Amino acid sequence: MTAPGTTQGQLPSRRRAAIPLIIIFLFTILLICLGIELYTRHSIGNQVADSISAEVNKNCTENPRDEQSCTTVGVPVRTSFGSTPILFGLSSKTLPQINVRIGPLPPADLRVGTVVEFDAKDIDYSDSNNLHFGSAHATLAIPSQALHNIITDEMKQQGGALAGALKVTKVTYHPDSSTIGLQLNNGLADLTIAPKVRDGQFVFELKDASVVGFRHQALLNGLRTIIPELSSTYLDLLPPGFTAESVTVHGESIDVELKGTNFTSQDLAQAGQTQRSSR
Repeated sequence: MTAPGTTQGQLPSRRRAAIPLIIIFLFTILLICLGIELYTRHSIGNQVADSISAEVNKNCTENPRDEQSCTTVGVPVRTSFGSTPILFGLSSKTLPQINVRIGPLPPADLRVGTVVEFDAKDIDYSDSNNLHFGSAHATLAIPSQALHNIITDEMKQQGGALAGALKVTKVTYHPDSSTIGLQLNNGLADLTIAPKVRDGQFVFELKDASVVGFRHQALLNGLRTIIPELSSTYLDLLPPGFTAESVTVHGESIDVELKGTNFTSQDLAQAGQTQRSSR
């Protein structure tokens, strides 16, 4: 029954007129939430990056005159987020996911150009000085120049004939065979090594060594002592407890996929505390 003084169809017309206002209101709320989400991502991303960067450079801050402690000053630390909103974790100071990229390492470090990237989940940032990460998938990208430098340094430390007579002149990544070719003394000796995953560990294995086309057992034995040391140099960039899942040889880098759980931003700063500086 229509109320006195009103005509039929007037009420539906008012409801129709209210629909655009409701849409505008909801759209405004959506824009506000989106703005807060973007600001929160920027703010927390910077907070996480600054916290990790401070840990990476902690040794240099405490020992500014020590060249070894300052090899990572200025190493980039970048953060990004996935599609899951982070706004709802503000009150509890938790994040569902964050991507942290450390590197490339600077020329002062023998591992120049190496990048380590973490896709972390279940982050607690209630302690801004030491963030806690529930779990993470990590990718370690090793360029050929970094491997060249580390092999050269290991040969120097080994001493003897390896240090005095041999020099690495070329490093070539072979994606088809998943191996790495090492040329010594402009072709006097050629080596083939292969990055592998053995029982959750990232390792390098010496496949072959020859001098001017012939196998040289003394050279082979000497190199077998340094090849295992190569992978540990890169694993120092990761928090303790990470296990390797796969390794892939590309034309420009070796990519190692690893996983780990329950580590902190202070653990992440192992890169700043275990540097291999150029000599």
